[in-house]
Amino acid sequence: MTQPIGSGVDGLDSTKATSMVHKQIKLWEIISTKVLLDNDKLKVVEDQVKLPNGKITSYVKHAPTKVHAVIAVAVNEKNEILIQREYSHPPQKIMWQLPGGSMQEGETPKDAALRELAEES
Repeated sequence: MTQPIGSGVDGLDSTKATSMVHKQIKLWEIISTKVLLDNDKLKVVEDQVKLPNGKITSYVKHAPTKVHAVIAVAVNEKNEILIQREYSHPPQKIMWQLPGGSMQEGETPKDAALRELAEES
């Protein structure tokens, strides 16, 4: 039998259950961070981390940058959504996608979405 969301675990209220889970999960300790790639569109870093079991390992991740992206969901008068078929370079495949891309400096999300929609459709 399933329990409704927020009903807790084994009769516990959800706040107490969440607290118990957080006490069981241990955070990784970051020992050092090395930037592997840093350009205007992508930043990749490698963290040396100490796991809860004491093991030291490296973890490569995409690091947040100041560049933001948008996706435009264009709906016409028939409630149809525009999906475009185009080449996507990262997987090197032709794919179905929603129009979108990187925001330019000083651009609002709405302006960026409208620009991307105009460029790609």
